[in-house]
Amino acid sequence: MLWASNTELKTQVEYFAKQIAQLTKFKMNMMNTPEESEDEQEEEAQSETHPRPTRRNNQEKSSTDFKVEIPTFDGKDDPDDFIEWLETIERVFDYTEVLEDKKVKLVALKLRGYASTWWTNTTTKRKRECKAAVKTWTKMRALLKKKFIPTHYIRDNFARLQNLRQGNQSVEEYNREFEELLMRCDLQENDSQTFVRYLFGLNTQIANTVELQNFESLEDLTKLALKVEAQLKKGKEVMKEYKEVRTFILSAQRGICRFSFPEN
Repeated sequence: MLWASNTELKTQVEYFAKQIAQLTKFKMNMMNTPEESEDEQEEEAQSETHPRPTRRNNQEKSSTDFKVEIPTFDGKDDPDDFIEWLETIERVFDYTEVLEDKKVKLVALKLRGYASTWWTNTTTKRKRECKAAVKTWTKMRALLKKKFIPTHYIRDNFARLQNLRQGNQSVEEYNREFEELLMRCDLQENDSQTFVRYLFGLNTQIANTVELQNFESLEDLTKLALKVEAQLKKGKEVMKEYKEVRTFILSAQRGICRFSFPEN
């Protein structure tokens, strides 16, 4: 009877080991096969019953149905809001394709309060000093930044960028902070310098893998870092499951040994 129990226990251990291995494999397959979202399913169903309009129709609709305006700026002492305002203007110009000779006048119309007063005084002073009128957005942008971005703001953010390390942050969090600081500092450096700066702040295990890959832009680099992080995380999960299965099998084997017959 004892020998039968011992054999039964061995059979059960082998069965459970196979089941855990199959479940682990199934789980990995599920992780590698993203499910189609309900929105995607609904969109696909709609596309089958209602054909999408042509590219020309889409362009005509976007140009007539959507009115994009530049937000106002009142000159308040908030560099972060000011930089965001500048970036919004760039996106509006890119979308609407405003002619260069109209950009300065268009932005000037959106200045309010102190910002409007400052711009009026600036243009008047330039006329009085016989300086050329501001006719390009590039020049106007430079004057605005010189006025509304304090020197200490650039200096403080540059120090933060220099000392930025990923640490316990996820790659996504590190990417966001890196790009925000890069934008605030407005560094005039080439891509290679930016790549080195980015890799230097990444955790070593991720950086060592990423720098061996091919990339041509900061966007490529950040996507590679996210991919490597995901692979490392998946590897840790697999190793954890392997250890759990191994511990279970070893524990079961030790239990079998306790039921073994003593040698004669």
